[in-house]
Amino acid sequence: MKKVFLLAVLAIVSGIMYAGTRTEMRVLKGDVAAYCVDVSEIDSIVFVDIHFPEHITSMFLVGDATPGGWNIGQASPMNMDANDSEHFTWTGTLVAGELKFLTTNQDWFPCFVRDADDSTKIRYREVDQDYPDYKWEIAEEGKYTVDVNIRDYTISITRHAPEVIDPIYKL
Repeated sequence: MKKVFLLAVLAIVSGIMYAGTRTEMRVLKGDVAAYCVDVSEIDSIVFVDIHFPEHITSMFLVGDATPGGWNIGQASPMNMDANDSEHFTWTGTLVAGELKFLTTNQDWFPCFVRDADDSTKIRYREVDQDYPDYKWEIAEEGKYTVDVNIRDYTISITRHAPEVIDPIYKL
């Protein structure tokens, strides 16, 4: 009788890697081993993805901290990295307020929100019940660069140093 190992991956968006040898299989998410299984006596492994969203091809900033406010039709588009389709960046002026990320400027879902415990982590929401709608807070107006990596579920929001303009004196 053949032995088959069935691995069900639940609610994981991206960043999954299956790695191993003939005797051990690991399912990695980020740099954390989610499962480690001895597969030395298993004839085959079947991976079943129960909840895996479509590939994200666009990302938008929305919120009262952004130029378009909470109007999703005016959401600020982010730029996809030409060498990494899971990395998005945006540079521009933000004001004091909140923001989150949409995958389209035509609907509120799917979206990415702030992790409850770590503001450098993002959470995927496909529907309202998926995860609380935590947002990032921008404390003061300025020029910012926003980097989102959906493979690693990470975000950085970096405020640029204000430009200093030397006064021009006339005699």
